[in-house]
Amino acid sequence: MELISQIIIAIGSLLKIIDDHYDMKLFTETIANIAQISIVILSIYLFTQDKAFTLMTMLTCIYVLCAEGQMEDSDGKTVKFYYIFNAITLAFFLYHMTQSGYGEILNSLSTLEIVRIILFGLFIYYENKMIPEDISKRKIIIRILITLLAVGYIYYESQMEEKTLIIRDVYLLAIGYMGTSVIDMLYVLYQKNQPDRAV
Repeated sequence: MELISQIIIAIGSLLKIIDDHYDMKLFTETIANIAQISIVILSIYLFTQDKAFTLMTMLTCIYVLCAEGQMEDSDGKTVKFYYIFNAITLAFFLYHMTQSGYGEILNSLSTLEIVRIILFGLFIYYENKMIPEDISKRKIIIRILITLLAVGYIYYESQMEEKTLIIRDVYLLAIGYMGTSVIDMLYVLYQKNQPDRAV
């Protein structure tokens, strides 16, 4: 797997670590800060290397901004990092737009890829609405299926000569995000099932 693909997966994983820190207080402040710094550095690198990733990230930021409660922690407090990251993404998005634009990428999108992007976005939206809890067995199952679907698609596309642009990055991000989500939920459930240990 090429370096850019590995970095996108890592960004998805780091993003979930940050989310779970603010949503479930699963990670320490130190780990969350390291994840935030890492995701900014890796994203800036990709923004300079991959316009498709920049466009995909901008679309994701717009979705997150519009989704209820996605910019807040479990206590309802605003998470400044999310706004900072959105601002960085917007800056690079506008930079690419003023330079060479996104015409080449948009013109290369097939109808099938556009449909895949829309369907995946709708699926994630309704998954979040229908399974709003942070941790549950059904959420684990759904996210395992999403991860396997994403891995299967990336493998399938690796065997094809013609490559997609946006949806490929979406699935790579999903592998990191959803895979880490499954691991985090399994860890929490495991900890809950452990008997209290005497001090």
